[in-house]
Amino acid sequence: MNDHIQKVMSLAILFVALFAAEAASQTVTELPFTNRGMSGRSICFPLKTGIIKKEDLDKAREDKGCIPAKYVDIDFDEQTLLFWHVGGDCHMRAVIKGVSLDEINKVVTVEIDNISGGCRAGGLVEGFLTVDKIPDDFGVQIIENQIDVLNYRKDGFPISIF
Repeated sequence: MNDHIQKVMSLAILFVALFAAEAASQTVTELPFTNRGMSGRSICFPLKTGIIKKEDLDKAREDKGCIPAKYVDIDFDEQTLLFWHVGGDCHMRAVIKGVSLDEINKVVTVEIDNISGGCRAGGLVEGFLTVDKIPDDFGVQIIENQIDVLNYRKDGFPISIF
């Protein structure tokens, strides 16, 4: 009988461990987001990629060069404002692929496709996103996918050359 109880207990512990591992693997959730302005012609200096506080947005609105900041509509009590920028060439485009929240690592990830335009001169695209309010102790991570314009379609799927 002791052997049977030991086997049942071992199975129970294994089940709990597997359940905990599955729960931990699902701590990343997709966040709905709203694009609040994107520009390749203005420079919102000195904003840094990440979470933007109300006072930082107010300063950016005073900067004549930060045109998108003037049009950001946000309720800071209900939403969090994120700022991002990516560099490339003079004809580059940027597409926000998604935003996710990782509660275990306390990070919000913004995935951006940086699509080259085939120009030799430098360029940059930057913008603002709003998401539902996230805790103040979370960080922001940008995943930038470098994509050659020749291998990209408007619908987001790669072009097959074969």
